[in-house]
Amino acid sequence: MFSALIVFAASILVFSLSTVYWISLAALFVYGAADMISVNIRNSIVPIITPDNMRGRVGAVHSLATNASNEIGDFRAGLTASFIGTVPAIFIGGVVTITLSAMWWFLFPDLKNIKNIRELEKK
Repeated sequence: MFSALIVFAASILVFSLSTVYWISLAALFVYGAADMISVNIRNSIVPIITPDNMRGRVGAVHSLATNASNEIGDFRAGLTASFIGTVPAIFIGGVVTITLSAMWWFLFPDLKNIKNIRELEKK
């Protein structure tokens, strides 16, 4: 999951710095693929590790948090772009995403060490 997030963020950086159409297009393709991978991993992990009696509530909070963070991120990007320009705003978003992914990588080593979804089912 963290690897997908770092690839996601790196593709944002490539997109922000690219002035070549096909490189920008490839960066957006990688961006979408990495995002799909990380979303699918998160959406698989949450119900597996949540106790049966809490699954609905946890799923609702997870959904709310995910959707709200997307909207907050869009607001942040638009506000930043209005002050410093689109390209720097995209670049800063990529740097922040890499930084936060690296921080979470070290703060939550149990997530980092999961190699297979079946490991979660045993816990």
